[in-house]
Amino acid sequence: MKKIIITLGLIILIIISCILLIKPNSETINKQITIDNKKDKDTQEEINELSKQEETKVIENTSSNDEKVNKFNEDSYGYFIKPKKIDINNKFINTLIQNNWSEESINQLLGNYETIESRFNDRSVGGTVMYYQTYYNTGLKIQFTYRQEQFNDKSTNNIHNNVYSLVYNNNYSKNIIDGINMKTSLKQIEEKFGFPNYKNAAVGLRGYKCERFYLFFYGKEKLEEVVIYPIIKYDKAVLKKAIKSYNDTKNSDDFIENLWKDYDYMEGESALEFYCYDSRGIMVERDVASNNLKLIIYGNYVNNNDNSCAIYLLLDQDSIVNCELDRIKEKNILKEKIVEQGELSPKGDKILINIFSMYTGNRISIYDKNNNKMLLERWGINQYYWLNNRYIVYDQFNNYNDKNKRSGIFIYDTLYDEEIAVDIVDTNSNEFEDRRYSLISSDNYKIIYSYENDKEQEFIVKYLFNENGDLVLNFKNN
Repeated sequence: MKKIIITLGLIILIIISCILLIKPNSETINKQITIDNKKDKDTQEEINELSKQEETKVIENTSSNDEKVNKFNEDSYGYFIKPKKIDINNKFINTLIQNNWSEESINQLLGNYETIESRFNDRSVGGTVMYYQTYYNTGLKIQFTYRQEQFNDKSTNNIHNNVYSLVYNNNYSKNIIDGINMKTSLKQIEEKFGFPNYKNAAVGLRGYKCERFYLFFYGKEKLEEVVIYPIIKYDKAVLKKAIKSYNDTKNSDDFIENLWKDYDYMEGESALEFYCYDSRGIMVERDVASNNLKLIIYGNYVNNNDNSCAIYLLLDQDSIVNCELDRIKEKNILKEKIVEQGELSPKGDKILINIFSMYTGNRISIYDKNNNKMLLERWGINQYYWLNNRYIVYDQFNNYNDKNKRSGIFIYDTLYDEEIAVDIVDTNSNEFEDRRYSLISSDNYKIIYSYENDKEQEFIVKYLFNENGDLVLNFKNN
């Protein structure tokens, strides 16, 4: 009998030991907690305890290729990362940091942008149109955050935006940061900055979280792009105020009204809205019809609040890293679309992509087939025709924003990157909203167009090509 009891005791001890030795799974980190609108003390204590546990898990920046660190970089990221100190050694970046990455400082440093290039995110309904402004022969692309109307400065009629991201490519010849340029090898980057905080070999991504920005290097065999996402200073007490307001009134309008108005961008369709604060590690999902709110907190969020609305903790993720992975995914989708849906120029060396958006209308983009460099992007295009392999004519009506607001008939020269206005209306005139152009044809060396509200009256512009292949236009006849 004693032997049986001893044996049973040993079995119980073995089972207990196995349970204690089992590591917590990802649910411990990627935990989702939903709190009712009522103040739930027990659940709040659970969040606080979870936060305390996670605060002890900090991975230092290291140049070691330790297997555990490598696995962390491949599979998860976020709350654990301690910012890395690096030498910036770049006047442009330092000036942006001193001015909290404002659009005004970009305008002062770089002047007017060259062109606009939309992000290829297939957003056909809802949300903000996301696009870059290009500089340095498209070697630098800058995306800005979105500001609501009430943040307009009425005295200057400007919207105060901040930089959302800087994207450098091989057309950029200057040093970018701490002596790094587009000719630097991937090996040299890791030798300089150490083993990356985030590394995804499948897509060719290396990333470092620094004190005032995230720094990503994209490329599998050689460096193709360098991307910087700012960490912008903001009032951390705002979220607590918004949550308190919602708890007092149970009205989602009060929560949104008290939240930061300077979100990075907004998505949504019908009654479902998403306010994205990627640089702060926060996203708010709002169902207008049901008055429900969901607050999603990522691992790069830094603050402590008494939270009592619906909360989802994604502490093993970093919203900025997710954004960079999405950006790379967009690039690959664009490459596929160019192959599958691209329209070739007469000689086949240029490709045109036509994409519809409810905000910009038909958006055309023309790329050089040899290097996939974008030559032109225009919003609000109804009709277009190639005059020959060098020139394309199109009508345009676009009033999405003041930066590219216009209406007219235009011709683009793909060789010299020049645009010719055949007929255009002043954007400040009373006729702007009413006069929308309609391109009819371009056959027999005649460009024929009319106004949409008066299609009976047609305008004709004759053209020819001289001995050098340059376009020559005659005056219009009606």
